[in-house]
Amino acid sequence: MTDENGHRGAPDSAAASDDQTAPADGALPGTELARRAPATIAKRPATGLARPMAGRRRAVLEAGVIVGRAATHRRTRDAARWLLRNTILYFATGAWVLARRGWEAGTNARYERLMRAAEMAGDYERLIDWEQRAEQARERRHRRQMDWITAPLAIVRTSAILALGGIGALLVLGAVLAVAHRDATWLLAPIQKATDAIAWTVWLLSVLWLPASVVAPVLLLVGLWQLGRRQGTVPRWAAPTGARDHPTVIVTPGGVAAALAHLGIPAMNKAVKNGWQVEFATPPVRVNGRGYQTSFSLPMGVTPEMIADKRDVLARNLVRAPLEVWPSAAEHAGYVDLWVADQGSTERPAPPYPLLYDGAVDVFAGVPLGV
Repeated sequence: MTDENGHRGAPDSAAASDDQTAPADGALPGTELARRAPATIAKRPATGLARPMAGRRRAVLEAGVIVGRAATHRRTRDAARWLLRNTILYFATGAWVLARRGWEAGTNARYERLMRAAEMAGDYERLIDWEQRAEQARERRHRRQMDWITAPLAIVRTSAILALGGIGALLVLGAVLAVAHRDATWLLAPIQKATDAIAWTVWLLSVLWLPASVVAPVLLLVGLWQLGRRQGTVPRWAAPTGARDHPTVIVTPGGVAAALAHLGIPAMNKAVKNGWQVEFATPPVRVNGRGYQTSFSLPMGVTPEMIADKRDVLARNLVRAPLEVWPSAAEHAGYVDLWVADQGSTERPAPPYPLLYDGAVDVFAGVPLGV
C-alpha cells in the first residue's frame, strides 16, 4: 500500500506481526519467554453417591445422640434402678437376711453382737444379762441336737404304735358292726374303707404334686422379694430417687446409727471407729401416724445431754427441722429416748383442742394440755 507521498509501504498485517515479535528492552529475538494462559484442572462432576453417604452419616450421628439422651434420661435411670431392684437386689437381699437369721438361730452370733454393744456402752449389767441368756440358749441348742440323735428311733416306734392301735380300733369297730348287722363281712369293712381313703389321699397328692412343685418356688421367690424389700437394705445407687436423696426420711435403725456417727462428738467417733454398734431397746416404731419413737444405747463417754446439745445436727442428719427431733434421757441409764416427728409437721396447723367446744374431763385423771 502507498502513503500520501506515494511511497510504497509494508502491508498492515506484516507491521502488526513485527510489532508483536519485536523484542522488549533490547532483548534478543528468541530469548523471551512465551506467556501462556494459566492451566485449569478439570474436575470430575459429583456423582449421585456422595449425597446419600453424607445423609446416612448424619442419620447415624443423630440416632446416636438420641439414644444417648434416652439412655441418660432421669426416667430411664429410674426405670433401670427399679428393674434391678425388683429382679435381682430384693431377692439377693431377702436370701441374705434369711441366711443371717438362720445362722443367728443356730449359733450365738446374735448374743455375741449384743454383748459387744453392751461392753462398748459400758453397761455391764446388761452385759451380764446377755451372757446368761447366751448360756441358756447354748444349753437349749445342745439339748435339741441330742434329741435329733434319738429322734429317728422314736419316730419309728411311735409310727408303729399308732399303726397297730389304728388297726386294732378298726377291727373292734368292724366287730361291733358285724354283731349289729349279724354279718361277718362287716368285720373287715372299716379296714377296707380306711384303705380306700388312703388310696384316695395318695391319688390326690399325686394330682396336686405337679402344681405344688410349680407354685412352691414362686411363693419362695415372692417371700424372698418381700423380705428383702422390707427388711433388707439395697445400695444407695440402686435405691429409689426419694430414698437416695433423703435416706432417713423413714426412720430406721440404720438411719439412726448413721445420724449418730456423724454428730461430731469425739467420744462417739472413737467408739464407732473401735467397732461400737448402737443397741436399740425399742427400735424405731410409728406412733399415732405422726412420727417415730425409739430408745437406743450410748457408748462410754457420751451422755444424753451431749446428744441433746447436738440436736440441730441430729435433726439435719435425720432430714428434719430442729423442732421435729427431741432427744432426752431414758429411764434406763446410758440410753436415750428419741422422738422424730414427720417432715413438715411443725409447719402444719395444730388440730383443735379436744375441749374447745364440748366434752368432759376428770381433773383427777388428767387434763389434756396440748395436742
